[in-house]
Amino acid sequence: MPKKPTKYGVKVWMRADPENSYCNEFQVYTGRVVRDVQEKGLSTRVVLDLCERLGGLHHVINMDNFFSSVELFERLRSMTIFARGTVRINRKGLPRYHLSRTRLVEQGDCNMAQRGNMSAYSWKDKRAKSLNMHDSNKQSPS
Repeated sequence: MPKKPTKYGVKVWMRADPENSYCNEFQVYTGRVVRDVQEKGLSTRVVLDLCERLGGLHHVINMDNFFSSVELFERLRSMTIFARGTVRINRKGLPRYHLSRTRLVEQGDCNMAQRGNMSAYSWKDKRAKSLNMHDSNKQSPS
């Protein structure tokens, strides 16, 4: 990033609780992790690592568009973790035609598409066109 004030820094990934603002878990980024299994992407690995202890507890994870992807949401669902967040329009697995930004002309226009248990919504605000995705069939814990 050319306008960044310093060239070097420390990147820390964090899972925090929105109710009390406590940091539940964090991970300092030290570069690529060497594993036996091929890594599918940095953002997917980070979320799965930080949510490893939440499996089976019916938690809902909120994330921004750096982390959100259809594949990640499906993997979290298999761990009984539900997710929602903004998503980049060019992510693999999104229904392109229904969520196309070119179809949003006037303020208030919106589109919705569903794939399996996930729903995606796109809409146009005053300037920005947003896209949110969430797991649509969250079951209440027994």
